[in-house]
Amino acid sequence: MSLGLPSWTDLWLAIGLGIVIGLISEYVGCKSKKAGNRSLLLLSVGGVVCLIYTYPLGSAVLLISFAAYAAIVTMQLTDGRDKYLELKEKVRHLGVEEIAVQRKFSRLAIDVLLTLLVTVGMVLAIIYLPEEQSVLPVINLFILLSIYGKLVERMIIFLTTKVYFVQQEGQLLIVSRNKSKQLPLHELEAVHVESAPDVLKLNHLFVVFTSHEDYTVNLGRVLCLTYPGESIYLTLTETDRWKVRFAQYLPPEQAAAIEERTTLPLWHPALLKRLAGKLYYAVTIKGISAYSALVVLLYQLGVPVWSMMVIILLWWGLNLYFSDRVLAAALDIKEIREGKVYEAAQRIFQQAGLGRVRLYATEAADYNGMAIGMNVGRSMIVLTSATLKLPLKALEGIIAHEAVHVQKRDVLMGQVLRLAGLGLLGGLIALWFDELQTLVVEQTWIVISIVVALIWLFPVYLSLIHQWMEVRADHLGSTYLEGGKAQMAEALRQLAVHQERALDKSLEYSLTSTARENEGSGRLSVLERDKWGWRLLEFQLLLHPPMYWRINTLLTYRQGWGLGLAKRWLVERFKESLPDRLIAGKNSNHKSGAGI
Repeated sequence: MSLGLPSWTDLWLAIGLGIVIGLISEYVGCKSKKAGNRSLLLLSVGGVVCLIYTYPLGSAVLLISFAAYAAIVTMQLTDGRDKYLELKEKVRHLGVEEIAVQRKFSRLAIDVLLTLLVTVGMVLAIIYLPEEQSVLPVINLFILLSIYGKLVERMIIFLTTKVYFVQQEGQLLIVSRNKSKQLPLHELEAVHVESAPDVLKLNHLFVVFTSHEDYTVNLGRVLCLTYPGESIYLTLTETDRWKVRFAQYLPPEQAAAIEERTTLPLWHPALLKRLAGKLYYAVTIKGISAYSALVVLLYQLGVPVWSMMVIILLWWGLNLYFSDRVLAAALDIKEIREGKVYEAAQRIFQQAGLGRVRLYATEAADYNGMAIGMNVGRSMIVLTSATLKLPLKALEGIIAHEAVHVQKRDVLMGQVLRLAGLGLLGGLIALWFDELQTLVVEQTWIVISIVVALIWLFPVYLSLIHQWMEVRADHLGSTYLEGGKAQMAEALRQLAVHQERALDKSLEYSLTSTARENEGSGRLSVLERDKWGWRLLEFQLLLHPPMYWRINTLLTYRQGWGLGLAKRWLVERFKESLPDRLIAGKNSNHKSGAGI
């Protein structure tokens, strides 16, 4: 295979090895966690040694990567084992009432069908692309491991989920082998009923935000329970009875006005446009199935490689142009046309010179806002339903930040610069292709070193671009606020605090009692300056600078956005990535922002 890639048989064997290692270590871990960890270590070392001994070093490294990823995906399927065992014991010893559910495989069949529909292009690339095009199928195989791992997780949830009500403790127990939850009903925030599962909202392949937990097991009525950080979707046999029962834990005004929503079936004509939009999002933005299918088609037609690249780039550009409509379909947005938030947004848009930007809301438990669209005339700002619960001043700060992203066309520039980086890498590989082939055979370690360096450097390059845009949006956006930088800093603080609380709660529902006690000890807030290792990852690999740094900079830097602030960000991006003992004056600025 090109550049010494291993054969498909070897790749499948490596994946099988990883799955076996994951299953054995998890089985042993059921008896003893320490023994499970030891078996994982021994099997992993043994597998690595075996692959390195059997294959050339370049092939061995790729096979080890596939085996490791397959093992990780396999072990993720049993992440919730401890909570499952704890709740099974609780059910056995407490007076609980089992809530009846009726499984119908038609519900699971829809998820399987949608997954196959989204991934068909990647599967075709693996089957039909020849040896010289093997890099794309190998990438697809990595992606498919994750996607089909999620499908297996969904199957386990479907087959094993049971639901219990613990009246004396006011708790709802969802007992599933890989995703059990212990939900205190006094923390319930809202309840609504849907006429059927909205699979385009529940399936992770069709959504931007993934705060929905899908426990539906048939195509009947759905009871949705909203908690901090997530929404739980259940199909219970006696939906109305349990709706009334759970509503007792809500404030009286909410309990009296529980919403009933109608969900249209996938084959309904009115839903076809939504289905087409979400499917297009899944195969072009969330995955690469559409691009893979296009490559297969062009290859079968005998199109030259350079023409393939031109066609794919043109289609990529077209997708960028229509990205606002594609993402709008994925987000299921609703336009905000009145109210205090709308009025505040119009004031900010007017100051920013954005006459054609619209404000939308999407239903999600995440605290987030985003700008979408490749140019000002086709852009929109979207806030999640959770974010809209924040104080108005905080919402003004979030809208002002996103307005700068629209004003500066950051979405477009981010994609163009990403493509430029990939193009540069591709050009260098094409330029030195013959030399690389020789090195694969004669000096494999050099090629491995280059690959490892690129794996790290490309995310650093992306981080550099996007963090610069985020810092600019913070400081330019503050000029559109009455409270200036202080209001923007408080908006970021509110967003971070609420998101952190929601994530903590969501995690708490899935952790065992022992894990919950250990989770809070010694853990820093996102508003605090963390240890060196975490700072290095945050500053060099993430797309947003650490929140403690963003807030502190807004409160301490007195000038506006310009060369001075850009230089400060670059210098502190480097300094904050160093161990504390190497940073001169580390106690001056950053400590003051630690608790904001």
